[in-house]
Amino acid sequence: MKLVTYFCQPQQEKIMYDPLCIPTPNFPGILLDTGILPLSELGFTYPDWNTAIAGSHPLCFKTLAAKLRQADLATLSILPRSSITLLAPIPQPRQDVLCIGSNYYPAGTPSEKRHPLDQTMYFSKRTFHLAGPGAVLPHHQDVTASYLYEMELGVVLGKTIYQANENEAAAAILGYTVFNDCTSAILCKKFNQVYIGKSLPGFSVMGPYIVTADEFAAAPEFTIIGKLNNEIRQTGNTVDMIKNTLAILVEVSRYTVLAAGTILSTGTPQPITTRENPLQVKPGDHICGEISGVGQLDCYIAEA
Repeated sequence: MKLVTYFCQPQQEKIMYDPLCIPTPNFPGILLDTGILPLSELGFTYPDWNTAIAGSHPLCFKTLAAKLRQADLATLSILPRSSITLLAPIPQPRQDVLCIGSNYYPAGTPSEKRHPLDQTMYFSKRTFHLAGPGAVLPHHQDVTASYLYEMELGVVLGKTIYQANENEAAAAILGYTVFNDCTSAILCKKFNQVYIGKSLPGFSVMGPYIVTADEFAAAPEFTIIGKLNNEIRQTGNTVDMIKNTLAILVEVSRYTVLAAGTILSTGTPQPITTRENPLQVKPGDHICGEISGVGQLDCYIAEA
């Protein structure tokens, strides 16, 4: 299944990101080949995916999948794709986004040189609300001259875990998404830590949907491509991760509780271009991320 959040406004290629406002009303739905199926059409009354995932009476996604398979779609109200605009699938997370830094070997690194890091850099990104597909993001030239994008595999937890083993971690994964982890290197250096430099409004972009884990093999591999103005600047595969998704979840949950609804961004492949500062963006740029089997996420930097 492809889980989406939408609002009822004709489809737009670009939507201005307002740091203080999420378009409302918005609704949870499922993307089908024929359009968007509102979650309510299957008899569920959850107002958003946050509540469905982590509310007091969480949704069983196996039940949802079974209902969808059994549904007579001809009798349900499916919204034409042209009649709605997608937001981030979880527009307003209940907690910061969990991230990992420097988590990829250079492509082609031989196995004998692949040594797991003894110390991994974990950090979080503060976000009032996530930007979604087609978002036009603030350029932030009033506070920084450095604006980098990083395309990453995003993972969403459907269950709360603590001190999980690999099987428990795998069972807790609700699904996968595309995540753009934006950064101001200048602000990271200024404050001697990454929190502020990773947390400007619009610095967390997610979408276009969450593809549920049951759509993939037990240990899926994903190809990640990042483009700037249609030029490929990044390409990689999750087989080159230093710590894979399950290893991350096992390690972090050893020390802290990871709640249902947690969004994990798993690190970015290294740039492939010889350009100086290949991930640096400027006003007017178009950023595109593609992950095999997961989707394509486009966003734009506002004109100065």
